[in-house]
Amino acid sequence: MSELTKTEQQTLTAYETVISQGLASFVEVGNALAAIRDAKLYREAFLTFEEYLETRWNISKSQAYRLITGAKVAESVSPIGDISPQSESQVRPLAQLPEEEQPEAWADAVKDAGGKQPTAAQVEKAVKARKPPKEKAFDYQAYFCEKFEELTEYLGDSDEAGLREALAKGMSFVELADHYLKQVEE
Repeated sequence: MSELTKTEQQTLTAYETVISQGLASFVEVGNALAAIRDAKLYREAFLTFEEYLETRWNISKSQAYRLITGAKVAESVSPIGDISPQSESQVRPLAQLPEEEQPEAWADAVKDAGGKQPTAAQVEKAVKARKPPKEKAFDYQAYFCEKFEELTEYLGDSDEAGLREALAKGMSFVELADHYLKQVEE
């Protein structure tokens, strides 16, 4: 821990006033937390930002970072029309998009809400519409079945029972392939 200068103490007090009022918008709170973290203004009384958050404000590190991120996102979409975000949870889905796409997604959510304050669900819908579809995860079971069929075809139907028995005993496909390839080579 290290002492703060008089200016830093005044800065910390000003930021903490914003946070403690609680009536301030989440944007102001998020920006105040970011400034305290970035300048390490907690260092006089606390070793880490996380310790500061938990002891001084009784909030988790993850909640603080949601507020910080929410503030940044809200500021990126604030020039869009007269409707500004009202809560961190409302803008949370926008953080999944690149910053340049956030204002457009917010505008889509406002439009979906009939020009009024969109719900978090409407914002989520607007974000999903902009995100590329997820690639399917590799299907190991289908791959294994395909390779099993290839191996049984290669070995012939007469060896399928032995192959199934070896699998039931826990041999991996690679072990089975090695086993049968050695037999073919002999």
